[in-house]
Amino acid sequence: MSDLPQYSQAIKTARKSRGLTQKVLAERIEVSSVSMCNIEKGKRFPSLMLLQRIADTLNYNLIIIFEP
Repeated sequence: MSDLPQYSQAIKTARKSRGLTQKVLAERIEVSSVSMCNIEKGKRFPSLMLLQRIADTLNYNLIIIFEP
């Protein structure tokens, strides 16, 4: 079991399942690659607006990002 926050795990899993790199996702949501990396590592909590952009880009339900 991972020590990552649920939102980090969900974003990483969704990104990988869609065959995207962190860099590509970062470009699509208009953040730096470092920011995307920090979000996935749980070092940065994204704003609700950014979470919605991530969910929209990944075609992912925002609610699922927070489900245990």
